[in-house]
Amino acid sequence: MTELILTEKFSVASDFAKALGVKKKGDGFFEGNGYVITWAVGHLVELYAPDDYDKRLKKWQVDALPIIPEKFRYKPIKKTFKQFSVIRNLLKKNSYTRVIIATDAGREGEVIARTILLESGFTDKQHISRFWTSQALVPDVVRKTMDALRPAADFDRLWRAGYYRQVSDWLIGMNCTRVLTVRLKDLFSVGRVQTAVLALIVARKKVRDSFVPETFWTLKIRFANHKGNWTGHWFKNKDTRLTKKKDKDTLYDKLTAENAPGQVLSVKKEKKKELPPTLFSLTDLQQAANVNFCFPAK
Repeated sequence: MTELILTEKFSVASDFAKALGVKKKGDGFFEGNGYVITWAVGHLVELYAPDDYDKRLKKWQVDALPIIPEKFRYKPIKKTFKQFSVIRNLLKKNSYTRVIIATDAGREGEVIARTILLESGFTDKQHISRFWTSQALVPDVVRKTMDALRPAADFDRLWRAGYYRQVSDWLIGMNCTRVLTVRLKDLFSVGRVQTAVLALIVARKKVRDSFVPETFWTLKIRFANHKGNWTGHWFKNKDTRLTKKKDKDTLYDKLTAENAPGQVLSVKKEKKKELPPTLFSLTDLQQAANVNFCFPAK
């Protein structure tokens, strides 16, 4: 009785092998102790290009748009085809009691695993389980989560969300890139996310380019009493700056006069309890080391 575990990258497969006592390494997989552990290299398959559906679509013509396939299909990515072949052959040549999806716990991780299984011809959901955790994959976490596997069907909506995200990206990218490139006679790459982000960057750049420097003043006042010192910042409604020198001088003179007016309008007190921070998890430690010392996760 052997179970196959599909992870997202080699380092994760190594963590699983260590936790489950799998020591034998093959070409693209680990094997032993009742497990075969293999890995993807990110996305191993991608959606067809338009000319994969119809060779005539290789030529960019506005008359051929919009391109909307009746059924979206996947194909292996050439540069990672070797590892895809390893996974596909493992799925075909062995009869596993269970296939365990152990890609990252998120939408993209789900898409990576499902599309690989789909393109490999493995669609038996009854024999597919999901390993799901966002904790660092130390041996105890791996073994504990392996004892709490969930049916793959529990994550069908996540898979569909990822699939439709891919499809929408394809439809917008393939169609809009072609129509703009042909009509404007230059290459314009259009994307569902990249174009919106680029528009925000351009809008921000226009604001910066048209910026006119303006002199302004802010007023800060040091207060003191028997409990200590603190600084107060002048504001009026949402304004914290004074743009007219006359207004600044008038307000400054008023606030620094010997008999300067002032009245406490309200005081709000509240008690807060702050628990001491917990010890670092491996993930938290990596994040803190990256922020403070620029250490990579590795």
